[in-house]
Order: sequence, then structure tokens, then C-alpha cells
Amino acid sequence: MKFVTYTATPELERFPERERFGAWCSAHKHLMRTDPDYQRHVRGVRWSIVGTTIAFGVLSFALGRFAWPPLVVQVSVYFVLTILYVISILHTSFGLQQFQNEHVGKALREHVA
Repeated sequence: MKFVTYTATPELERFPERERFGAWCSAHKHLMRTDPDYQRHVRGVRWSIVGTTIAFGVLSFALGRFAWPPLVVQVSVYFVLTILYVISILHTSFGLQQFQNEHVGKALREHVA
């Protein structure tokens, strides 16, 4: 898993540092309005994060409703579920950020060129 933020966007270094976030947001909004493939991918990943969160909540709630398995097993399962949830959300989020950076970088290159 590669830790990526918006600052890793190609072509962003052409802007003064205080304008970079605004330039990134502007290009992202433009892509969300005009590029259906970009919009579909971003929204799909967002919905997958929501689905993962709901699944985690339902599993956590269901596990707490039963007297079996013993408490030690329940705590262990909660711990494993939480670790898997965090890894899944981080992996998905950083993957989305990398995808967005690539497309925003292309949009900035086309706009500046």
C-alpha cells in the first residue's frame, strides 16, 4: 500500500504552494462534472467505502447480540474485524487518491498546455 496525498499529483508543482490545493480541487470538480468515467469510478469507490462501513457495523452489532461465542472469542473477533476494516478503508482510500491524482494531473497538463 502506497501512502498518497494530493500533493503527489503530477503537474501540481507548476502552481505556487498556496494555490495548489485550490488548483487540485478545481480540476477534480471539473472532472466530476465533465468526465463520466472519472465520476463513475470515484462514486463507486465512495459507495464501496460506505458498504464496507455498513458491513462492519452489522457484523459488530450481530456479534454482540449473541451469548455465544465466549467473551474472549468475541473480543478477538472484534479486534480482527477492526484491523481488517481499517486496512480495507486505508487501501481503498489511498487507491482512490492515486487514481484521482493521475487524472487530475492529466487535466492540469491539458489545461496548462
